[in-house]
This record gives sequence, structure tokens and C-alpha cells, in this order.
Amino acid sequence: MPELLAPVSTRQMLLAAIHNGADAIYMGMPGFNARARANTMDMAELGESIALCHLYGLKAYVAWNTLLLPGELESARHLIPELIGLCPDAIIVQDIGLARLIRHICPSQIIHASTQMTITSSWAMEALEDLDIRRFILARELSLRELETIRQHTTRELEVFVHGALCISCSGQCLASFAMGGRSANRGQCAQSCRLPYDLLLDGQEQGPARYLLSPTDLCTTGQASTLARMGIQSLKIEGRLKSPHYVAAVLQAYGSALGRWQWQAHMPPPHETMALTFGRRFSSGWLEETFQRTLMEPDYSGDRGLRLGSVHAVQGQQLLIHQVCRYTPQAGDGLLLVQGKAEHGGSVYGVAQAGTQLTLTMGREFPAHTITPGADVFITSAPAVEKELERSWTDQQRQRTIPLRARLQGRAGAPLELHLHDEDGHHVRNSSQIALEPASRAPLDETTLRKHLGALGRTPFAIEQWEVDVEPGLFLPNSELKELRRAAVEALIARRSHGTPPPCVVLPLPAVTHAPQCAAPRLHLLLRNEAQLDALPGIQLPMGTVYLDLPAGQDPTSALRRLRDLGYATGLCTPALLKPHDGPSMEAILNHSPDTLLIRSLSSLGFVLGQNAHPTLVGDMRLNITNPLSFRYFLEKGLHRLCPSPELEENQLWLLLEQADPGRMEVPVHFHPAMFHMGYCLFSGHLAAGRPKPACGLLCQHHLLEIRDRKGQRHMVQADATCANTIYHGQSLNQLHTLPGLLGRGVRDIRLEFLDETPAQARGILEEAARLLTGKALQQAGAFAPMP
Repeated sequence: MPELLAPVSTRQMLLAAIHNGADAIYMGMPGFNARARANTMDMAELGESIALCHLYGLKAYVAWNTLLLPGELESARHLIPELIGLCPDAIIVQDIGLARLIRHICPSQIIHASTQMTITSSWAMEALEDLDIRRFILARELSLRELETIRQHTTRELEVFVHGALCISCSGQCLASFAMGGRSANRGQCAQSCRLPYDLLLDGQEQGPARYLLSPTDLCTTGQASTLARMGIQSLKIEGRLKSPHYVAAVLQAYGSALGRWQWQAHMPPPHETMALTFGRRFSSGWLEETFQRTLMEPDYSGDRGLRLGSVHAVQGQQLLIHQVCRYTPQAGDGLLLVQGKAEHGGSVYGVAQAGTQLTLTMGREFPAHTITPGADVFITSAPAVEKELERSWTDQQRQRTIPLRARLQGRAGAPLELHLHDEDGHHVRNSSQIALEPASRAPLDETTLRKHLGALGRTPFAIEQWEVDVEPGLFLPNSELKELRRAAVEALIARRSHGTPPPCVVLPLPAVTHAPQCAAPRLHLLLRNEAQLDALPGIQLPMGTVYLDLPAGQDPTSALRRLRDLGYATGLCTPALLKPHDGPSMEAILNHSPDTLLIRSLSSLGFVLGQNAHPTLVGDMRLNITNPLSFRYFLEKGLHRLCPSPELEENQLWLLLEQADPGRMEVPVHFHPAMFHMGYCLFSGHLAAGRPKPACGLLCQHHLLEIRDRKGQRHMVQADATCANTIYHGQSLNQLHTLPGLLGRGVRDIRLEFLDETPAQARGILEEAARLLTGKALQQAGAFAPMP
């Protein structure tokens, strides 16, 4: 049976998880987790929470799942032993450098790979084999069939998200917050850009009014949970550290019922309705089913609407006559939301009358019932009675989780009474009375008396279910002594269960920085996204490196590669950023073109290529999320020749990275369109072809230009790749040519320009500007290199 893994950010959420059947919980590392808006505990509270979990037999994982900046390694070096001293059962990590640092300090600490690592295949796991990661939290973009394939190709533990909010971008690959607002989702500062409305433009023409084109439904897989269990998935994960304890309770109860652990309570609304009442976007099974293109998105709204009650068919004064479509019947005090077109009205229910599926709801005088027309959708946004019932699951002592014990009593005249307590996890404590048993003058101890006084554990987490009494008859011990014996035994067992022994840590210095000899002159690398941009190249007087091709789906790079070779340029191709288990043929097709260089965009692509007998020169792209010298060095040791730093590094952070890592092995893009969203969802199919799969979709991506337009009027281009993944590039390029003197003065010798939809003339203009900066006076003053003859 897989573990049910619940989110926790507050004490109440923790209690809800413990007493509603969670097997494990995960909490954020203070200051370093992917939910910066959550009420993260401090280190002391974190330790108390871990101890409470261990007391009740739950595992406690700590999510340190953000990227580490160059200036944070020293503090991380000291925080790691402090965290490990709290005895977490695992640390969930996104940053490769952090994983390496944990291994450096504590080789035996269990590490789980965060979904932010974009683990989409067993190839990614093979690439990280030397980090000895115990469990991989897989990307949400995988189907049941793909999960089964991964399960068959690895012995590592696998964790799958089964419930909660979905990101439209692959986790770890979203730059929308950075590109649109200067924030970093990889640092826990997601700006929820996917939940905003956008216009869709096909070949420049609007396709209807603005909608929530990038806002997915919420994941709900109660129907697939047993399949995942049979498949051998070790952990079923619930998203929601920003949610309420009522949400935690409802979801755990629903999945416990789906897995056959207990019966759903008949007096409660059905599981899906109870969950929707605690937080409700429309539910879908995410990417698990092959039909996800038709069910994944909710373009009409993006927020929590609760449970859909039905629709209005008449209005009589302050009474709404509603056709009910769910089983839950509202009660006085429930919150109501009515939606008609773009208008929304909220209020509280004052009275309820029911006749079959027809409801009559009386609203308060302040509710604008006169504005409501038949056909309006009705949602229940709050249900205090349901919330109160859920709350009882962790506040009512009679319903709280208990730890079954086996008790053994031994006693002889003239000797202390011994109490042994054993739990199911193998813990054992033995305590003795402070005074000896003596012959009774009246009311001798019997088994009933001993059970009554020693088994009174009502205010503790324990319940004695088995007794073994071996006490001579006719003996006496004061009741106060029995009470003290019970108290001491319970405290000893609590301590034994709550506090483990942490693995040993050694706070070693950070690894020293070594620099390879630098090449004599800088080189300029280009990345082109259409073949016409090749026309910008002839006559450029610059020392050129690689010209990468990142052509859209359906465009064969053969002729473009031939042109580049005829011009004398080194050629490069780009790997998919989302490589799934059955996408091997796409990688083989890339390798069959024999490029000089391969731009690696994912751990899966890296693992696939390293498994080949021979491969081109490898360069790590921005999507590997390299932000510190430890991750930088790790990928160099994997055989990558050059690496691109994360674009989310601010200028001062990049300068610090250049001091700590080898600048001669860095390839820095200084002109590019940020890849805001990289999605395992196809906008072409989902919004223009009724969700049909390739090739039934009509291969629209190969014949049309698709864009989205944000609220500020900025257009952003959508590009599909050979795996049907979509990338949305920011319409405004990020031009950092002004940093060239600083980069070259600090030892960087590989500079990259990327073009998206620039015309050959526009690309030529940017190339000429780069040439001016690379060969002009400003660069000479920086002392980087002499101007070209």
C-alpha cells in the first residue's frame, strides 16, 4: 500500500494530517521552499512537528526545494547539520548543488528529488545515479502508461502527485514570474501568471474574447489511486501547503476511502463534493489519462468557486429556485456564488426548502436577487457545517489517531511492580514502581484494578489493546504509585518514539574553485529558430562558435545544417526540454543529424545521451537551472563542455557565480526571449482542434502562427516541438549586451545570442551591435582582448 503524503505549513494542518490517515507529511524549509507565501514554520517549530509525526508513526519530509544562489552556500553549509539534527526522514531537493552539498556533509542522509528537477523518465534518474537519491517525485505531465514504463525501468522509489493545483508549466521550467515581474518561481515566488486571462491569436487574428487559456483544472485522481498503488508507486502526494486544514482532512479521507482503507462517512457529502467544498476548481485527472488535452484546462475561470450546486430556473423576490445537480444540500449560513456571464454575485443562504432536485434558497435583503436571471450558475463557496464536521476529525479526542500498545505487568512481594509497554514499531520501555509491592491488608490488587489505573491513557496518544498480567495475588501498591508508574512509562515511550538519532554530519569547507586555462579570444554562439535567419550570417566579422538550430515542429533541419556547414560554422541542435519515456525516437532523430554540439535542456536528455556509445560536444542550457558553483561543477563532471547560467540570476549574483565557478566553461546568453511557459499541453490542439492528438489535430503547429496576448497588450509566441510540448516565449527580448564588458572582463569567453521571430534584418542588426561591442573601444578598455584585424 503506498503512503499518503499530506502538505503541512501550520500546526492545525499537521493535526489534520495526523488524525485523518496520512502516512507522511512534507513541510517547507524556513526561507528555502517553493511556497514563499505559506506560513512556514521556524526551525524550532519544524523540529516539534517532526517529533510529533514520529510519535504518531508518520514520516516527516522537509522540502528545501528552491535554487540556491551563489551567496547562500555558506549559510546552507551550516543549516544542513542543523536540519539533519531534527531527524527528518528525507530532505526534498531541487538544486543539484544542494543535493551535492548534503552528500558532502552527511553521506547517509536520505534525499528525495523534487518535482522541480523535471524528472520525466528513468534516463533522468540514471543521470543522477551518483547522488544516491532515494526517491524521485515525478513530473505531473506523465500518463499512467508513461508511469508504468518508468516503474519498469528503475528500482528507485517513485512519488506521484495525485491531488491539488496543477501548474501549466513543467515544474522547474516556469520563467513566467521572472519574465513578467522579475520574480522567481524557482525561489518560491510564483506570481500565478498562468491564472490570468489571455487573448488567443491565430495568424494575428483574435480567436474570441480573452479567456484563462493557461489555467488548468485541479488534479483529482481518486479513480486512478488504486491503479497507481498496483503499479508500485511508493507515495501518493497531495499538493496544498497554501490550503486549509479542512482541505487536508477532506482529501485524506477521500483517498483513504478510494484505497479501501476505510468506509466514507455516510452523513458527509460524497468525497468529490466534500473536497470541492474545501477548495474547488473543476477537477480532472490531469495528464494521467491519454485524453488530457480535452479535460485539462478550465478557460472560463481560474479561481476557487467551491462546489457547483446547479443553475437558477426562476427568481421570486429574494428566493432563488435552483435545479440541483449535486448531492449536497446547502444549509442556512452557507456561502453562495452566482455567475452569469462575467458578472458574479455572492451572499449567504438564509433559508432552504427542497422538493426532489428542486431547491428554494432564501437570500438576505442585501443580496441583489433582482439582477439574477434564469440560467445563472450557482456554487457553494463555504459550508460551515461541513467544515465543523471535518474539524472534529482532529479536535474530537474520540476520533483522534491512537497508537496501539501491548502491556506486560510483572510483580512479586517485596519487589517493584514492572510495567513493559511495546508498540507495533518495535519500541519497548520498562519502568518500575518506586516502592515495592507488599501484602495487602485490604483491597488487594487484581487484574481489573491494574488495568483500570495503568490503562487510563485517554489524554495520551496511546491505547493498550493487549494485556499480559503476571502479578502475585494479594499484593498492594498505592494508587498514586500506579499513576506515577503509568506517567513515567508513557513519557519514556513518547520520548523513544519522538526522538531519533540523526546521522553523523561533518561541516566541511566548500570545495575549492579551480579554473581551466581560458581560450585566447571570445566566441559568439547563435541560436536560430527559423531557417530564414541564416541569411543574417554571411559577412559577420566575429569569431564564431556554434550556430544552434531550434526549429519548430515539422521543420527538418537537414538543409539548414547543410547551409551552416557550407558557411564553415559548427552546428548545434537542441534537445527537448520535456523528454518522456516514449520520446526516444525524437532524440535518435536529433543524433542522426550528427550535429557538432548538442544543447542539453533536461536531465532526461542528458541521461539519454550519456547512455549512447558516442555523442557530440554537450552544452548545458539555461533550463538546467544552474545558479551556484556546486551545480555548475556537477554538470561539468558529467561531461558537459560548457554551461549556461540560469537567466533568473540578477547581475550581481552572476558576477559572484563567475568568481566561484570557472568562467571559461560558461556560455552566457545576452540576447534572448525568455521561455515563460514550457508545457506538456498543446495550445494548438487544446483550443483549436478539440483536443485531438497528433496527427488527428491537423498538425496546426506546422502551418500557423499562434500567439497569446496579455492584459498589457504584449504578444507572446507559442512554439511546438517534435514531442508536442509547447513553449511560450516572451514577446519582448531580454537584451543584455551592455553586460559584455563585465562578462569578458571576468573571464567569460563564450557569448550567445538567441533569436525567436526576428527577421534576418533584425537579427543582422543585433549581430552588428554585438560586433561593435566586442571589437570597440569599450571592450578594449575592459582589457578583454585586442580588436580583430
